Amino acid sequence: MSKTFGKASDFYRVRIITLEQEIPPDFDWRDDVLYRSPKESFDMIKRTYCLQVVDLDSRNYQVLEEYSAKQVAAKDKEMLEENLKNLTKMEFDKKYEINLNDDSTLSIDGESVIEEKKGDNTNVPRNLS
Repeated sequence: MSKTFGKASDFYRVRIITLEQEIPPDFDWRDDVLYRSPKESFDMIKRTYCLQVVDLDSRNYQVLEEYSAKQVAAKDKEMLEENLKNLTKMEFDKKYEINLNDDSTLSIDGESVIEEKKGDNTNVPRNLS
């Protein structure tokens, strides 16, 4: 069983992930031409910076916020790291609404599926040869 109380820094770490998305150039379409090559322009890249809290034990993560500017994300990351040092796990979870589910725990639906697999299914055709 894992520990459930203590400093938040014992349980979590904060990271910034950079996501890049290429935005293709617009084509100049006309009804009388099936295809027209794009104008001399380069693809634009849209960058998004995701601030994530990562569970140290299970490596599950939760995205807290997405930013378009890296400086703002870095500033908020510093604030979160300070809170990790000063707050307990429960205080940190409540303040930032952390809900990291551990993969080892099963929901009610997951348990019912396992129970079905354990049962002897007599309706399945068997190869008796």
